[in-house]
Order: sequence, then structure tokens, then C-alpha cells
Amino acid sequence: ALAAAGLHAAELQIWKEVDGVFTADPRKVATARLIPVISPDEAAELTYYGSEVVHPFTMEQVIRCAIPIRIKNVENPRGGGTVIHPDPEFDALEVAPDAEASAEAEMGLRTGSGSGLASAEMPLPHAPRRKLPTAVTIKERITVLNVHSNRKSVSHGFFARIFGTLDRFGVVVDLISTSEVHVSMAIEDGLGKRMLERLLKELEKSGTVTVHPDMAILSLVGKQMRNLVGIAGRMFTTLAEGDVNIEMISQGASEINISCVIDGRDAVKALNLIHRSCLQIKPEGAMGRSAHACPFRYLLLADELCVFF
Repeated sequence: ALAAAGLHAAELQIWKEVDGVFTADPRKVATARLIPVISPDEAAELTYYGSEVVHPFTMEQVIRCAIPIRIKNVENPRGGGTVIHPDPEFDALEVAPDAEASAEAEMGLRTGSGSGLASAEMPLPHAPRRKLPTAVTIKERITVLNVHSNRKSVSHGFFARIFGTLDRFGVVVDLISTSEVHVSMAIEDGLGKRMLERLLKELEKSGTVTVHPDMAILSLVGKQMRNLVGIAGRMFTTLAEGDVNIEMISQGASEINISCVIDGRDAVKALNLIHRSCLQIKPEGAMGRSAHACPFRYLLLADELCVFF
């Protein structure tokens, strides 16, 4: 990322073992589709809530320099992949040709039919502006902590004590819901047993504490959701009709993310229900290379980073 920024590259390519970013985890949703273009905000939300898209520090360096990031598949080099584009209005425009293909043409490289390299004439798919969510993701192994104040009237220091305790233990809160006398927090299940016991003991000084382990955060993400009326109602109605109980609800200040906490045992079912209902993707409309839907991970190879300028 730093090399791309320093060279003022046309784009930064990150090669993985999947075709790009999908509308859902293709290992859990058979009808997941490849997303040709997403915004940095959408990519950041998907990464935070379970989809390993691009590390935030990597994205920050190049997006600040207005350099697109292209995610491609080492097993399918001819594919256009997914572009994370810094222009907020870019999804209404045509996508530029693959920079790798342009570089090949400029350098006069010859690619045989068996080489698997992208063609210079191959543009990325056009990304139409649709008033639909972009993707749905699930973050499993979540623990919910509920703290109910032991006082009839909450002092101004109630929340300060709660968050101060979490800060001392180095606990990051993924979701939070508050009322006058109650606070619910969803955290990653990464604390050891002894550390969790110590944390609960400290929190009990502020009120009654209950713990719900083995939960999951279901998140619906999309830039177009800002202007989409009724999407939250559709999401929660779909879960209710699918007999999926909701423990917590949260909507980010950016208005491009609606999240809820559900039982971890319902994670895959809920993911498929929301993908079909809110993204309006039918089983017969599956797209993308699910055969290459391997776990996201960075390749520890010398040619992992490709910069074209």
C-alpha cells in the first residue's frame, strides 16, 4: 500500500484465493454473487463485521491518495475481481479497464491461451446504481454482556464506570445498546475464562450482570441503504418469519449498516434468509465463482503486491 501511494499507482492489486468480495460468504450462502465495485466505507464495515476484505490500514493509505484497490483471484487471473474505489459516486460510472491488462498491452507482453492472464480489452462489469443493500455478513463467536443498574436513578457516572472498566481490560465493544438503567454490549469471545471472570466481577460493582455466550452479529451493509425506506423492517420481519430471535439491534451513525445480535446456532440460516430477502437474490440467480470460494487470507508470496503505474 505504501509503495502504491509513493509511486502514484493507477491501482493496488491484492491477490487472494477468491474472486473478490461477495454479497455473502460463499462458503455459507450458495447463491452469493461477486460484487464488481464497492465503496471504502462498505469495505470497512464488511471487514469489521466478519468479512476479511482488506485490512483497514492498507485501505487507508491508498484511498487517501485516491488509488483504487482491486481484489483478484490467483486461480482466476482473467477475472475482473472487485474494485474498492475511493470516489463516492463511482458506482454510477463505468468501471475502468483492468490496470494489469493495460500494463500488459503497454509493455507488449504476449499472453497465451493457457497463461490465465487478463486480456487488455477486458473491462470490469458495470456496477448499476441499485437501491438495495450491498452485502450481508456474519460475525460469530460473540458474547453479550448485559449490565442493569442497581440504583433506581442512574447517576451520570454509570456509563463512565462501565466503559472505564472495559478500557482497563482492553475489551473492544462491537455493538452497544443503552437505556437509562441498562446497557447491553456485544464483544468478541476472545477473553480467557479467568479474564472474563475478573471483568464480570468489576462490572458487578455497577449493577447486575448477565452473560450470553455463543452469539453472532448479523450485519446488512450498503451505501444505498441511506435512502432505502423500510429495509430495517424487512430485515427484522424476515428473521421473525424464519424463527430467528433478535437479542440486540444497532444501526451505525453512517446509516450504511444495520446489525443485530442473534443466537450463534441460527447464524447460517439467518445469513441465507437475509441474503435472499433483502438483497433479492434468488437461488436460480447465483453468480460468481463459488468453486474458488476459499477462506480469505493474504498470500505469503513475493508477488502478493502488484502495483501498476
